[in-house]
Amino acid sequence: MLAASGPGARGRHVSRPAAKAARTVVVIQDLDGGRQYSRIVDRQRPALDRLDGTVTSGNTEARVAAFLEGGELRLIEEEALYGEPGEPGGTGRNRYYVHDGRLVFFESLRIRPRDLGEDRLPARDEVLTALAFGEDGRSVGAEKTVNREPVPLAPTDEAGIRRRFLALAGVVQRSRAGEAGSR
Repeated sequence: MLAASGPGARGRHVSRPAAKAARTVVVIQDLDGGRQYSRIVDRQRPALDRLDGTVTSGNTEARVAAFLEGGELRLIEEEALYGEPGEPGGTGRNRYYVHDGRLVFFESLRIRPRDLGEDRLPARDEVLTALAFGEDGRSVGAEKTVNREPVPLAPTDEAGIRRRFLALAGVVQRSRAGEAGSR
């Protein structure tokens, strides 16, 4: 479960969302629009309410922070350790930017070890992934690089990102419901 933390978290009640008519409409049309939205949310992070926790799924353990504005989810940040215990695994930092309950931008940096064989220094790959989603939820831009070289997204990448976002958003929602029930 996630718990409230950060400046002013003690005794802070999550406020109710603004009426739909008063909300700003965010329309992401391409990858640059998604990046622009992420920069706006990142600048607002210090003022957002924060929930922290750990989520374990299979061999993956992730520290998760959810950032909310007026009770509305704006960002889920996940720092994960991948792989089998005792074996060199990878690390990853994933950010899911949200507006009006929907995923609008995703960015990820994953570091994965690479075996070059005996008598060689260990190596690693840096995998950067970014996806932007339009108002209808469809992808409007995607980019993936491995060690700064462009590579195509795997056919399963987008679906996996969506599934993980829904799972994490569900954890956030259950944590908020549990927090509200304990008051």
